[in-house]
Amino acid sequence: MIKVQKKTAGSENKSKGLDISFAATLENVDKASKEIKRIIKRAGMKNLGFNIILGIREALINSVIHGSMGDGNKIIRLNMFLEDNGLIVEVEDQGEGFDWKAFIGKKLPSREESGRGLAIMKKSFSSIEYNEKGNRVVMIKRFNPSPFSRLSSVRSSGSDSV
Repeated sequence: MIKVQKKTAGSENKSKGLDISFAATLENVDKASKEIKRIIKRAGMKNLGFNIILGIREALINSVIHGSMGDGNKIIRLNMFLEDNGLIVEVEDQGEGFDWKAFIGKKLPSREESGRGLAIMKKSFSSIEYNEKGNRVVMIKRFNPSPFSRLSSVRSSGSDSV
């Protein structure tokens, strides 16, 4: 089962979004992806939708397989914020994290069965940042060169970029 909470733009916050939390299973990744697809379609991002959903799915799958080690008792959280000039997606798991710094500047495998998720995420989003522990990723898709209103708060929360 997945828990979904939709956010609407309020007077003090211009962003719209979605909060999803679910037990760390691949079946729940599929359910969450369907909900994300609905939101993206309603937002009129049909031309960007496939790449965005693909990048988000890769982050969720990594959280289930590598972060939570397939432990269905652990929870994956996804927060998605849609703003006028972009999309911010945060995925966090309850795992030990990974050494994302080891992948900076490293060419990721293209023919391996595993290991392409990070490359797909990088290709799908304008920027990707991890927290120090490596169990939380923030992916940003810019729709134009203007800066995000939330970007400064994301960067000030102890995240580093790859």
